[in-house]
Amino acid sequence: MKVLVALDFDGTLAPFCLDPADSAMVPQARHALADLARAGVDLALVSGRGLSDLAERAQAPDGVILVGSHGAEWGRLRDGGLELLPSDTTGEGEEEVLAAIVRHFEALARDGAWVERKPTGVVLHTRTMTDRAAGRTLRDAAGVVARARGARVLDGDEALEAVLGQATKGQAVARLREMTGADIVLYAGDDVTDESALSAADLGIKVGDGASVAAIRVAGAREMGQLLEVFAALARAASAA
Repeated sequence: MKVLVALDFDGTLAPFCLDPADSAMVPQARHALADLARAGVDLALVSGRGLSDLAERAQAPDGVILVGSHGAEWGRLRDGGLELLPSDTTGEGEEEVLAAIVRHFEALARDGAWVERKPTGVVLHTRTMTDRAAGRTLRDAAGVVARARGARVLDGDEALEAVLGQATKGQAVARLREMTGADIVLYAGDDVTDESALSAADLGIKVGDGASVAAIRVAGAREMGQLLEVFAALARAASAA
């Protein structure tokens, strides 16, 4: 039986940081991924981060498939480097649309809000704002996206992301299943953007609080790392049998 373990990164394998550049995988998850790779389990990281940023932050084992920008960018780690795979990147005219959204988001970024640019989208973060100010800012940001041609909103935890294209994490899981020939797909994620992927998987794990379609729930990244260590031990035993 062929198993694919697909995982979100931020909030799932790495605790949230105010600065995304400070994010790092918890040691339990890092060791477990290395063990799973050695046992021959197919692995993928599916993230809202841009592909190159995901590769730098994750420092995952060779062979792991990386899916960035919610499914719009694809790559595979090979010999310590990143091998690019066919992706759904921005098309003609879309860079101008994104640039306009960035300008509007930057005008809204006050009282602690800040803007993160991605290859196929832009995020307005409100994690350090008061609830009232954040709610007003996110509503204004949603209005900006609604007026932008070809853009759509992805609601996140204390953030709003504008993306171009139709890629979703659920579609990414379906493609990963086909690429790897997996009989069983396990997916773990913490955000509302992970729900489509949790629905597409055979076994879903919700990390943290919030409503979810997932059948299993763990408290945070450290607990997810511990669960992955259990999966790795089972995989090692199965490969040795």
